[in-house]
Amino acid sequence: MLFRSTKKTTKTFTASSNGKTVTYTSLARSEKQRLMARCTDHNYEVISRAIEHTGMSMSQFVVDACLEKAKTVIEDYETLHLTLAGADAIMNALNNPSPPTEAALKAARLYRDSVNVNRR
Repeated sequence: MLFRSTKKTTKTFTASSNGKTVTYTSLARSEKQRLMARCTDHNYEVISRAIEHTGMSMSQFVVDACLEKAKTVIEDYETLHLTLAGADAIMNALNNPSPPTEAALKAARLYRDSVNVNRR
């Protein structure tokens, strides 16, 4: 299990231009976060053994492994892999949209009326 510890700090910036002074205050996270994980003795020994081969610290090794896994997961979930035929079908639908159905037009009118958008 991973726990994320965040320490928030405020930073204030003052800028002057043409006799006017403006102060900005932003909420900034500290540059480093803490990750903590619990594992079995066996897993710890395996990880420690691997670390000995790399010359990295435990923190460096764990962060590196987590980043590699995180990038893989993000790519798997956020990348659309299409066949050529699938890509052609999407491009064709985007370039040649079908006319809206009566149900879509009704939904658009209901939405427009619910948010009080003025007709033009």
